[in-house]
Amino acid sequence: MDLKTIPTFHFEEEGVSFKYLVFRLKTDDQEESVVRGVNFRPYEHRASERILQGLREELRSLGFGENTVQLDVDGGGSVSVNPYDETVVVFGEAPEHGAESDREWVAERLGQAFPHCQINTYQPGETEEPPKKKPVRAVKAAEMADDDSSTESRAGEIAASAAAKPAAPEGDDPEEAG
Repeated sequence: MDLKTIPTFHFEEEGVSFKYLVFRLKTDDQEESVVRGVNFRPYEHRASERILQGLREELRSLGFGENTVQLDVDGGGSVSVNPYDETVVVFGEAPEHGAESDREWVAERLGQAFPHCQINTYQPGETEEPPKKKPVRAVKAAEMADDDSSTESRAGEIAASAAAKPAAPEGDDPEEAG
């Protein structure tokens, strides 16, 4: 059997948050790396087991015998897919196995799987949040200020009005009531 017949990348269908592992598959004369991921379930702490079990079942279905392929885990992490912003963020590390040795290799595979998305990678310990976008209101106000000078004076009036409102005394916050 040829290890090249095994797809390099596979995540479970559906979902936006995944846990993944990178495996090195070895036979007597071949070696390949593959990425496998499952939907993240915060109430379940067995993601690594589910990934390993899924890969073993996949190998059996492709005709590889029980002990014909050596599986070595090369670490893993998390992936967050945002279909609205068309971004994919790779971050963190697998608790039981640490981070994989080549996160850029994983990012390339994700780029092939999600060609319409921008891929952002963060190494463990780096900021794992994608950069925040400007609030929609701020963008619209800035665009309007460029188009019409009267908008600038209206925006100034709104800001002055907000600054002039007296602060609510402590304990009189209407949002705290109820």
